[in-house]
Amino acid sequence: MAKGPKGFSDEEKVELRTKLCAECERSWALHGYKKTSIGELTAKIGISTGSFYLLYSAKEDLFCDTLERVQNRLKSKLQEIINSEKGKTGFISAMKWHFKEFDKSPFLYDLGTPDFLAFLNKLPKERIEKLHFDSTTFFYDTINLAGLRLKVEKEKAYAVISSMLFIVTMKDKLTYDRFEVFEFLLNSTIDTIFE
Repeated sequence: MAKGPKGFSDEEKVELRTKLCAECERSWALHGYKKTSIGELTAKIGISTGSFYLLYSAKEDLFCDTLERVQNRLKSKLQEIINSEKGKTGFISAMKWHFKEFDKSPFLYDLGTPDFLAFLNKLPKERIEKLHFDSTTFFYDTINLAGLRLKVEKEKAYAVISSMLFIVTMKDKLTYDRFEVFEFLLNSTIDTIFE
């Protein structure tokens, strides 16, 4: 494999970025942005910290790449679930999966934490706009993909489902299993929201 002028071939750069993003996602979910160390990430994938800067210009670039990859994976998996099972049943399955993913990766929904704000404050405005995930449009697209028709205004449906997903943030406040609470609410409201 021919090496590029920066020491890694293009194929190696793609592979190393993928590995770094996977490690970044794990660390971000466990420790947050501030406590995730480039030195620890690079050690886990077997490159030097100096080599990191041949792949990304800054820590924030790695985090942006990681967030984009996670968002794309979420969208693809939700679409895959709904494509395999249309209608309310597919939508429920997709939302249950989505809830579990949120539970594993708090940085996906808890965007107002001091840790996430510290990350955003390091980014230029245009980069923040590029990261913006239009969850409202994606929700409407998901409904269409599932072949569902709303009984309520689309904004209300989005607000109800989003509110239920935020039960994931109540880990320490609920005295009952949050997955069961989410599933109960979802099953109880699905026929009120969709025809």
